[in-house]
Amino acid sequence: MAKVVSKAKSSKKTKVSKAKVTSGTEKKTSSKIRKSPEKSLSDEYLPSAKEIANGLKVLSILENIEDIGYMVEREDLFVVIEPELNLEIIVDAEEEVICFLAEICEVKHLEENVANWAFQLLELNNKFLHGAFSIYQGKVFLRENLASENLDANEVEDALSAMFTAIIRHAETLKLV
Repeated sequence: MAKVVSKAKSSKKTKVSKAKVTSGTEKKTSSKIRKSPEKSLSDEYLPSAKEIANGLKVLSILENIEDIGYMVEREDLFVVIEPELNLEIIVDAEEEVICFLAEICEVKHLEENVANWAFQLLELNNKFLHGAFSIYQGKVFLRENLASENLDANEVEDALSAMFTAIIRHAETLKLV
């Protein structure tokens, strides 16, 4: 059994609640299940021992970051939530890297609303300290990878902060608002 901590916005205070997520063949009780391009969030996937160890590193870091919430989807997979705007970043602990992935929009949205959208994404990539836009299965993502071996809290917090900031800062350019 994995403990899930989710800090959700309730009125003007941040509320910490605990939900139960099970593993193996039992049904998950978390409300949001996301798909990561790297692997499925299905119950059939069994993370390696190294992925679980890296997941524990990530979990210990997430527990100490203020003003965010997170959900544990699996021992190596987390959804980090910025409660003010309800933005989400998937954090996937792989064997050698920690992958941060935020779904931005459908490619179709950009095709219909943003002139020269591919060029725009490339120009925006040049402005980022952390992460870059990518396209996978008809969707646009903002992603970042950090080496897992010497991972520290400052790196994780900086990556998350920079990604949330990039999403907010460039929402108008990408016609997301």
